Amino acid sequence: MQLEECSPIVASIINKLEPLHVLDYGCGADVALAKSLKDSVTCSFKYQAFDKDVPRFASDPLPADIVVCTTLLGGLDYEESEEALEDLRRVTECVGFFVVSGSKRPAEWWLPRIMCRFDLQTFQVVGSDFYVVVYAQPRMI
Repeated sequence: MQLEECSPIVASIINKLEPLHVLDYGCGADVALAKSLKDSVTCSFKYQAFDKDVPRFASDPLPADIVVCTTLLGGLDYEESEEALEDLRRVTECVGFFVVSGSKRPAEWWLPRIMCRFDLQTFQVVGSDFYVVVYAQPRMI
């Protein structure tokens, strides 16, 4: 799923929810999502870029109202997938938009792992990829 397909969906979520803080998880060095949202988002919010492979964005991310992960998940092995999903759970305070693109594993492998950590709102197949919109589960004290 290409960024130009994701960007309008993410912009719609942001415009509807008007978050204070959006985290771009696995943003890449070019922060392409931030650039693509610039003209289509009508509210202001704090944008946080995180990518462990880009030194200037490698600091542990803070929890955010909306977490967007468009490029990371599909290429991870089993252990990395579990770690990434746990960290996405940690940082997602309200809504997550996650894309699984180019994965060797089918949606049937991913969905139970996502659904045990989040409340699934939307599951949409796009070609050989898919995306989910999830809600954070209530935190136990």
